[in-house]
Amino acid sequence: MHLFEWGLKIRGWWNKETRSWNQLRDQHLIQLNTLRKESEDKELVWMHCASLGEFEQGLPVLKMLRAHKGENVFLVVSFFSPSGYNQRKNTDYADAVIYMPVDTRKNARLTVERLQPDLFIGVKYEFWWNHLKALLSHKVEIVYISVKLKPGHYLLKKGAEAMRSVLSQMKVIFTQDEATSMALQAAGLSNVVTAGDTRVSAVLDRKAKVRQILNLETLKSGMGSVMVYGSIYLSDLPIIKAGFSNPLWKHIVVPHRVDKNSLEALTSAIGEKYHLWSQWDGRWEYNILIVDTIGWLFDIYHYADACYIGGGFERSVHNTLEPAVFGLPLAFGPKNTGFVETQYFLEKGIALEVLDGNDFVRFMAVAEDKRDKIRSFIDTYFNSHQEAMMRIESWFLK
Repeated sequence: MHLFEWGLKIRGWWNKETRSWNQLRDQHLIQLNTLRKESEDKELVWMHCASLGEFEQGLPVLKMLRAHKGENVFLVVSFFSPSGYNQRKNTDYADAVIYMPVDTRKNARLTVERLQPDLFIGVKYEFWWNHLKALLSHKVEIVYISVKLKPGHYLLKKGAEAMRSVLSQMKVIFTQDEATSMALQAAGLSNVVTAGDTRVSAVLDRKAKVRQILNLETLKSGMGSVMVYGSIYLSDLPIIKAGFSNPLWKHIVVPHRVDKNSLEALTSAIGEKYHLWSQWDGRWEYNILIVDTIGWLFDIYHYADACYIGGGFERSVHNTLEPAVFGLPLAFGPKNTGFVETQYFLEKGIALEVLDGNDFVRFMAVAEDKRDKIRSFIDTYFNSHQEAMMRIESWFLK
């Protein structure tokens, strides 16, 4: 951890983004005393999320706490990732959003002593061991939600006894699936409860409030099929470009990053004539539309007939629940393990793993015909996991 912290400081000498990240983490550590004073005598609940995906899993719990405790609770959310922090630093569902400091013993001690939380909520597999030990030493209750461990995870192996001892002292660990619960129980933990995926509640709630996009309304009048490409990287382009030549489809490309350099690199690599969202008047002179602003992807899925999700040729495929809730056939790259939903979608034929452009062209050929066939499987998944928040809520309110 110390080497990592020093490495970030050295990188910050020439990298502006890293330098800003370092400065904000230091500032937030100093400001924790102020946050504790602002909370007055309210119950202070601290939720930590790695990035945006984990925040979406924790969001239903934040909403539930606010609904039941009102102004008697002070909610603090911390991120480690700049992408998560930058997109949710002004969220309405927390009283304060901060960066988590690097997990050294000193940082952990200062964070817990200054913030003095009454409850800590960790999401998925954000196990910051020095911070967890500091929380336990100060008698802070710890709850984990949406935990999902792959077979062979380091916590399940011989030699991780000390870490499992920390887990055993938590109040409860809510898992996403029965397999994770059984693995943790087999490793000696008794404080494990299978809940399900909390993101399902969040996605269903967002679907009920989906926004109308006037320029896309004409797509409902039979102007061809619509393929939405969500969170696209340059590494996805060799796959999806194979489908751009199909004149029967409209192609709406939503890049993962929309800063100037990333957008220029993407549009240059596409090499086709396209409309740019920020300058588009709703007329389809070309069949490619590139969305150069953030915050619209979920609402755009409402107008799609099928979807390709990016990230499957990077670290991991991005959110597949959001397009699935609209009943869309899905395609994505091979890096898709570690998510309950992606494996279910692949097994039930809702999704197709594509490795090259030919795979994607075949997906496009059958995508629309699959919608009625996959509807029941999608409904089954969402109905079963919708109960996750009910189980978690009943624990918090008992």
